[in-house]
Amino acid sequence: MRSPVTHEGSQWFLAAITLLMVAAPCAVLAAPCDAIDPTPLYRANLEFAKARSAFQSGRIDESLALLELWRDSTGGRRGDVTDWLAGRWLSEAGRLDEAIDRLSAVSGSPLDDDARFREGRLYLDAGNLAQARDAFARISPASRHWARARLALSEALVREGRSGAAHVVLADLLRDDLPADQRNDAVLAMIRALAAAGDVDGAMRLSRSAWLKASASYLPDMTRQRTQLGSSPSILDGHLRTLLKGDSRDVLRLAGWTRTHRKAADALDPGLHDLCQGMVLQADPRNRDATLAALERAGTLAVDVTLGAVAVYESGDTLVNTGDDQGAGMRFMATLQRDPGGPMAADAAISAARCAARTGQPGKAVAVLDQLGAIDPPTVSEAALQWEIALAWMLAGNTAEALIALDAAARRLGRGTGLPYGAAEKVMYFRGILLQSSGHAVEGLADLRRVARNDPHTWYGMLARSRLAELGEVTRTPPYRDPSCATAQGPAWLWRLGYRDEARAEMSARAAAGILDEASSRILALLLADPSTGEGRARSRDYLRGPRGEGDESLVDAAYPRQFLDEVMAAVAETDMDPALVFGVIRVESGFHPKARSPKGAIGLMQVMPSTAQRVATLVLRDRHLAGGLWRPSNNVRLGTTYLNELSRHFRGHLPLILAGYHAGPAAARRFLKTLGHLSTDLFVEALPYQATSAYVKRVVSYATGYRALLDDGTRGPVTLEPHPPTSLGPFMEPHRPEPRACDFGSSRSPITMR
Repeated sequence: MRSPVTHEGSQWFLAAITLLMVAAPCAVLAAPCDAIDPTPLYRANLEFAKARSAFQSGRIDESLALLELWRDSTGGRRGDVTDWLAGRWLSEAGRLDEAIDRLSAVSGSPLDDDARFREGRLYLDAGNLAQARDAFARISPASRHWARARLALSEALVREGRSGAAHVVLADLLRDDLPADQRNDAVLAMIRALAAAGDVDGAMRLSRSAWLKASASYLPDMTRQRTQLGSSPSILDGHLRTLLKGDSRDVLRLAGWTRTHRKAADALDPGLHDLCQGMVLQADPRNRDATLAALERAGTLAVDVTLGAVAVYESGDTLVNTGDDQGAGMRFMATLQRDPGGPMAADAAISAARCAARTGQPGKAVAVLDQLGAIDPPTVSEAALQWEIALAWMLAGNTAEALIALDAAARRLGRGTGLPYGAAEKVMYFRGILLQSSGHAVEGLADLRRVARNDPHTWYGMLARSRLAELGEVTRTPPYRDPSCATAQGPAWLWRLGYRDEARAEMSARAAAGILDEASSRILALLLADPSTGEGRARSRDYLRGPRGEGDESLVDAAYPRQFLDEVMAAVAETDMDPALVFGVIRVESGFHPKARSPKGAIGLMQVMPSTAQRVATLVLRDRHLAGGLWRPSNNVRLGTTYLNELSRHFRGHLPLILAGYHAGPAAARRFLKTLGHLSTDLFVEALPYQATSAYVKRVVSYATGYRALLDDGTRGPVTLEPHPPTSLGPFMEPHRPEPRACDFGSSRSPITMR
C-alpha cells in the first residue's frame, strides 16, 4: 500500500482546490466545486478511516463492510468511488472475480479510465483475452493509462497468437508523442512481439539498438530482454553505450584505455580506437581536420555496423559545428544508409534533413524524412516527423506545404481545447502564424490566442502574445474555462483516497492531451510543488499558467527562485542589463548551485569558463584579479553579466543571438547570423544547427519572461524580441565607456513577426 498523505502535502492540495473553487466553479461528481472538501478522506471521515485501517491490516472483509458504511453515510452519493476502491482492494488481496465485479460497476465516473484499466489487467491475468481487449479499448486517449492499455492490448494479442495485430498496435503507439518511459515500454513490447512472430533477427536488432540508448533505469530490463534472445551485451556494446551517452569525462577515460591497450581495443573492433580519439578531438573546433581524419579511419576500419555508423555520424556532427552543412548532410545520409534501424537512424535523418533545409533543398529534406518515416518499427513520433517536414517547408517559404505538415502533426498531438503543452504548443504557434498570414485570419488568431494563454511562462506563449500585440490585441487572452470541471475530478478523488502520485500522473496526462484550463493547470503545478517532493518543486513551473493570483507566493517562489538577489542587482546596476535575463541564465546554467562545474570546466552560478572570465576581467573590467575568484558568487555573477553585456553590444541587443553566443560561443553565433540571418527570429531559433543551443535559447527566454513579469516595476514592460536578426555587428570585449542601455530586450522593440 502507498504511504498516507502527509498533513503538509494536504495543505498544498487544499491551496490547489481552493484555487479551483475560486477560478472555475463547476460540478464534481454531481456536486459543485465549492462543495469539495480537499481533506484526505481518512482524516475527514471516521468510517472511511476505519475501512482503510482494516484493509492495511489485512482484514479485507471488514474493510469492505466499513466501506459500505461510509457510502451509506454519504446517502449513497459515493457509490462509484466505493466500487472503484473496493475493486482495487479486492484485486490487491487476490480476490480477482470479486474485484472484476466491483470495477465493472464503475460507470459514468471520473474514475472510469482507471477502473477499465484495472478490469482489463484482471481479465488478462485470468486468461479472458476478449474481455481484456474490450476493457482496454474503452480507455480515453487523455488518460495516463492510454499507453499502458495499448501495451496490455498488444500483450493480449500476442497471447492469442496474433503477433501481427500486436505489431500494428505497437507501431501506432510508437508514432505517438510518448514520454521516455512509455516509449521504452513500447519498444520492449515490440521486441517481444517480433520474437513471438518468429522474427528473431529483427527482435535482436531492435533490442541491441534500444539497449545502446536506454536510460539507466531501463537498462536492466533491456539487458534481460537481450539475454532471453540469446544476444547478451558484449564488451564492445558497453563501450559503444559510453560513446553514445557522450559524457566527455567517460569518453576521455575510454580513449585513454584504447590508447594504452591498443591490441585489446583492436580485437574488439579495429575502428574503436580511432572513434574514441576522434570524439576526444571533436571537443575543440580547432582540431577539425584531425578529428575528421580519425573518424574517417574509424568508419573505414570498423567491423561492427553500428560502430561504423556512429563514426560517420560524428564526422557529420563535426562538419555541422564548423558550418559545412553540405558535407555534413552527406555524412548523415551515409549514417542512415549504413545502419537504417540502428540507434543513430532518427538523429541522422533529422540532421540530414536540417542540413538540406538550411542549404535551400526542402525537397531533399522531405525525401529523407519520408525515408525515416518508412522505418518499421517507428523510431520517431509522427508529430516530430511532421514538424521536421513543416520546418523544411517554412525555411523555404512554402506556406501551403508547411501547413499540411503542421495539420498532420496537430491531429496527432491535440485532443482538447485547453492549454497546449510541449510539442503541441510549438505546432500550434507556427500553424497560427502561417494561417494568419495566408488569408485564414480567424483560425490563425484562434491558435495564437490559445498559445498566448501560456505567456509569460513559455517561449511560444511569449511569441504568440507578441504577435497578437502587433496585430492590435493588447489585452490578455481570456482564460479558458472548463464548464464541467471534468479535468480535476478524477485526480481530485485519487488524491483524497490517498494516491498522490497517481493524482499527479493523471493531471500530467491530461495536460499533455491539451484539456486543462488555467485553473486546473495551476492545480497540477501546486501538486508538483509539494514540499515533500524536491524534484517536483522544479517541475512545477512547467505547468504554471496564467497571471499571478492571490495565494500564489509559495508556487511562484518554487517556480522562480531569487537566490543571490544582491549579487544579481549589483551586477546589473553596473551594466544596466535586465535582472530577469541574468536570473534566467542562472536558473538554466546552474540551478542556483554556486559550486556547479560542467564537464568542460565552466564554473559557478553562470557557468563561466575560466578563459572567458580572464578575458572579461582583463579586457573589459580592467581588473585581472577578478577572474581568480570565479567560484565566489559575487565575482561569478559580475563576470557572467558583463560577458552577457558584451554579447549584447556585439549582437545589437538581439536576445537569441546573445544567448546563442553565451551557450555556443560568439564565433558560432556569428556563423549562425551569416547563414540564417535572413530568417525571422522565431524561425532563426528553430533552424539553429545546434539543437542544444536552440533549446537553451528557448529555456532561458521562457524563464526571463517569467522573471520579468515578477520583477518588473512597470518601466520595462513584457518581453518582446526583435522581429529579425541584426544586419551588422557592434564592438566586442572592449573597455567600458558610457553609452546607452545595451540590452533591454523588448522594452520598446517591435514584436516578432514572420517575414
